[in-house]
Amino acid sequence: MSRVPYLRSYVLLSRRRWVLAMLAAIAGVVLLATLVPFATDGAYNYSLDRYYETYSFLLHQGGTISDAEHRQARRLESIIEETNPAEYCRKVRSYELREIKEQKSQGQSSDPDTRRLYSFTTTFLNAVCKLSSPALYQGTDAMPGLVLVAYYLGVMPSPVLLLVPFALLWVVARENASSRLLSHAPLSPAGMWLYLGCLGALLALVFSLVSMLPAFVLGVIRNGMGDLAYPIIYWQDDVLVRTTLIRELVRYAGFFLLAGFCLGTLCHLATSLRAPAVMAAGIALLVPPCLDNYYDLGAIFPDALASLPSTYFSADRLLGRLGGIGAQNAIPISGANTTRGVLSIAVLIALMGLVGVFARSAALARSYGRARRAAPEQAIPRGRLLVARGVCVGYVRNHPLVTGELSLASGVVGFVAPNGYGKTTLLAALAGVPQRPRATSVDAVAVAPAGDGSVSPRSQAAWRRSVFLLPGDGSVLYDHLTPDQNIELVRCLWRRVPERDKLADMGAGGFRRKRIATLSQGMRQQAAIAVALATQAPVLLLDEPMNALDPTNRQLANERVRAYAEEGRCVFMSSHLLNDLEEVCDAAYLIRDGALVDAGGRHRPPLPALYWEFYPRPQQS
Repeated sequence: MSRVPYLRSYVLLSRRRWVLAMLAAIAGVVLLATLVPFATDGAYNYSLDRYYETYSFLLHQGGTISDAEHRQARRLESIIEETNPAEYCRKVRSYELREIKEQKSQGQSSDPDTRRLYSFTTTFLNAVCKLSSPALYQGTDAMPGLVLVAYYLGVMPSPVLLLVPFALLWVVARENASSRLLSHAPLSPAGMWLYLGCLGALLALVFSLVSMLPAFVLGVIRNGMGDLAYPIIYWQDDVLVRTTLIRELVRYAGFFLLAGFCLGTLCHLATSLRAPAVMAAGIALLVPPCLDNYYDLGAIFPDALASLPSTYFSADRLLGRLGGIGAQNAIPISGANTTRGVLSIAVLIALMGLVGVFARSAALARSYGRARRAAPEQAIPRGRLLVARGVCVGYVRNHPLVTGELSLASGVVGFVAPNGYGKTTLLAALAGVPQRPRATSVDAVAVAPAGDGSVSPRSQAAWRRSVFLLPGDGSVLYDHLTPDQNIELVRCLWRRVPERDKLADMGAGGFRRKRIATLSQGMRQQAAIAVALATQAPVLLLDEPMNALDPTNRQLANERVRAYAEEGRCVFMSSHLLNDLEEVCDAAYLIRDGALVDAGGRHRPPLPALYWEFYPRPQQS
């Protein structure tokens, strides 16, 4: 099945104004640096200004210059007067290699750093002169588009480019802790890890490249695309690494995918623990690479820092950069190299991901302990859509709030009890949504969706596809999206296309393109019910869905819920609006002294009468 719907869901989760503002700010800084060009740094700086300064010094120093200095001045003059880029490269190469040879003959190459710089210069200039169109770029204004992108990806601190994805993933983790749609999605624990990891990877890649787009376009207009074979040379772990522009761009893309997947895995861990504050650990990954003093510690703790993922959370440190650093290692820590860095980040991803999967699985296991081990075909009788036996939900002072059994057939089943009796806690437990208190157990629970056999909580993805909980406050909706976009997110995550326009059915068509944050409470509730119906879950759990609805929309909602149930589904709905509930429900459950009581079907007494029988008004003294 195509993965395009998941990509569409990534776009919907990322559509926030502040994200676009931050992206535009970074892209603006990069573009400004291109419009106001600056020279490349020393190791790759073979500019006219550099040679002109040396030339002027030789001519204007006091006294008579030697024959050697006179020959050097003539070579410099030839470089300064050259206008052909290819010839300029060749003359620079000839001049630099001659200088290196003379300095070696004078015994000036005994210093290790000097020897490394000589090796770097020789390798780079030889590689440049072998190109079909040799070129030495004296500043950002002379760089072609792809060369400019590679240069900026190297010189800009990678954590700055990862800042927007990190902030967005933190918001997603916080929203998941508040039970937004994604937290109800039919994904297994490992599936949620993969989903959020890929979200982080794509965000990191797209935002790092999109921020370079204006500068890339300007570079292409000025100087063309650039030679994909252009050499990039750097030292790493005392080994001279030789690569090309195209390989470096691919490796940069790989770095941002890996770093983004790491941040997405951290988001998954925070979501699984229902603790958004865990995302603060990402600061320990993003901040150290921006601090030069951090790498100075490598001389004191080389083994420790060479194994930490934070050491490698910067593209130029891990992969070198076109700007070059001459004689120095890209990571000035003994033993630090690309292979070790990738393995370090991969191990961190695996550890965080496995902890997140375990935490998410354990949360479901706490709710369904024995039910996960029960055979689903033995746990549900024929003709029933959901069965739960041995329910003990929400312990308070060692006493459960709700106990008993549930057996739900198709149709609308009412759920009635006063406030504080555990209705919401029971519904959340049935849906597999972690709640506090978490002391919940069910001996056996299963769903039989659409005659395809039964589904048990052993498969969290299948269970969440079969059972959907709509909280009474409509908290499943994303405030930055419109009702239309929330429905679209359901299509992407549940892979189901509603046959009817659910928003129009719920009378929400008039505000379908307004952001949820701008809607009134009643309008939000209309949109929330439409979203719940769009999941097409065989068992729909509605927690006081009629809250904040006016009489007209309550009647409309009852009709839509009734029609939904008549398609062979079950709607288990709690409400305090007893007359409305009486009109729509086929059966009902109440809670008496903490025990679930089956009130019967259509031939039972009216719900208002049952309510006052079960919960008589306290006598006033």
